[in-house]
Amino acid sequence: MKKLFLLLLTCTTLIGVSQQKYNFVQSKTLGTLRNNYSGWVGTNFYLLGPTGQTYTVTSLGRIFVTGNVHSHTLKLVDASTGLDVPGGSATWLPKGTNGQFSYVSLDSAIVLANGQYYLVSDEVSGEDKWYDNNTAVTAMPFGGINEPVYSSILSPQNWLFNGSVNHSYGPVDFQFEISTSNFIQSKTLGTLRNDYSGWVGMVVQTGEYEPLIVTALGRIFVTGNVHPHTLKLVYGSGDYRGTDVPGGSVTWLPNGTNGQFSYASLQEPIELSGTVLIDGVYFPTFYYVVSDEVSGEDEWYDNNTAVTPASGTRASIPSPVYSSSSSPQDWLFNGSANHSYGPVDFQYDSNNDYYRMRNTTGINALTKANADISVFPNPSNGQMTVQLAGNGYTLLKISNLLGREVYTQVLSPDQTDLNLNITLNNGLSHGIYLLQVTTPSATINKRLVLQ
Repeated sequence: MKKLFLLLLTCTTLIGVSQQKYNFVQSKTLGTLRNNYSGWVGTNFYLLGPTGQTYTVTSLGRIFVTGNVHSHTLKLVDASTGLDVPGGSATWLPKGTNGQFSYVSLDSAIVLANGQYYLVSDEVSGEDKWYDNNTAVTAMPFGGINEPVYSSILSPQNWLFNGSVNHSYGPVDFQFEISTSNFIQSKTLGTLRNDYSGWVGMVVQTGEYEPLIVTALGRIFVTGNVHPHTLKLVYGSGDYRGTDVPGGSVTWLPNGTNGQFSYASLQEPIELSGTVLIDGVYFPTFYYVVSDEVSGEDEWYDNNTAVTPASGTRASIPSPVYSSSSSPQDWLFNGSANHSYGPVDFQYDSNNDYYRMRNTTGINALTKANADISVFPNPSNGQMTVQLAGNGYTLLKISNLLGREVYTQVLSPDQTDLNLNITLNNGLSHGIYLLQVTTPSATINKRLVLQ
């Protein structure tokens, strides 16, 4: 097996910037159908990213129910004022799949700041059916859903709440945009082949401190390609080396221009942990981006294909990588740095918008430490006491250096001077882990050692 070497990347210019849409509501459990009310119905939601974060909303959505035949106005309302958000309304037309959201684009995208809003649909008694407030929904991690909200046709400015947290009338949803760029900025295609069955692709080492937020995976299209291919992300280092990254796979369908990448979007952005510096020690993090290929079917390019990664990510491509269909967990390296089988590619959040939405401290949070956290013993065998001075702590989690959480505990911000006795799963590998404690304004980090 060839060793992986870190390389200094030459500067390139980012190209291929595009916009990708994601749904705010990530899951739903539909409740009881009804159509016995006239007025506005929907949900009270909030956005709570870091200070100054904004969200570009492009579309509003309503659930489609078989038999719906009427148009509906969907709109956003500023909960702090009770006034409609300028430009935040659209006319929804009945179409789609029963029990699924369908969306209508706003005339122009609008920008929302952190805060509370209502998203509502106008309904008329005796006409189209919709779901009651026993409909459960979950939202993206940078926000949340407080409770169902409604107002009557006689008093449309009088907003009333009725129901539980993470529930909605309707239900309703919206879509927001993330700016994305292609990781591979240039390529020189090598030799065509289709004489191998297995996974082929490239190794990616993420940049120092900075995670990559992956939104889509791509494969080169070759004229004559007719088969679908599974593209996936695989952990290339740490405890989970050789296992698939959860949520990191797509089905790629053959389309596009000969010799150019085409992409399939992930259901939700995937965060690939950046290489981190903890207590003065530098830890690299590797991933594999691969496509499944079948001998005698679609053609792809050999490992003499040269590729150049985006310099803005500070990530590198140490080597092509492959595994056979008979031994898919045995990953082998063959070729030079800045080369790839396939080739394969991915699109990433070029502005780190999604990462900032989820994290209140920005991309350098992993370098911070705080004397208000004490851990003993450290090193430990997995049994330890964590002391937190003061109050305001909301979440404690422990993860390995790939970002995989191994322990999570929700904390009450009202509790003061906590002493937490923690026992980790005794099946964890020995090594270094990261303890993170979250407050409303910061994420505090501490290195743990299991032995």
